[in-house]
Formats: sequence, C-alpha cells, structure tokens
Amino acid sequence: MNKEQEAELQELKNLFKEGITTTQFCKMLNGINTQQINHCLAERNWLYNESKSHTRWRATSYARDRYLTEHQHKISIH
Repeated sequence: MNKEQEAELQELKNLFKEGITTTQFCKMLNGINTQQINHCLAERNWLYNESKSHTRWRATSYARDRYLTEHQHKISIH
C-alpha cells in the first residue's frame, strides 16, 4: 500500500509547478470549470478581477503573500 501511495503522491506533486496560474493548474485536471474556480477564489479573497471585461485575474496581497506567486513579464519588441 505504501508504494501505491508514494506513486500517487509523486503524480500529484508533479502537478504543482512554480509560476503557473490557477487556470493553468485547473486545465491539467479533467472536468474542472476554470471560470467557477476563479469566481470561488475571488469569493475567498484570493483573486480579484483587474479588468472591466472580467478576463484578467490577479492574486490579492493576502493570497500572494501566503499561497500564490505573481510574476510580471515584459514582452520586448524585436
């Protein structure tokens, strides 16, 4: 039983990667509605919607300091 649990734990650990968004994480799971997850996290004060069109979610300071990370990327013109 321990070997089975270790294998399952290893598979679950592989899902957690640094720098991915909650939406990217949810897309790795089958049958997860990413919009519902974002709204649920917003209700718990983990995310807030930055845009008026409700398409850009950002981590709140509470969640960013404790659970999530947020990196800004600047795209340069070649």
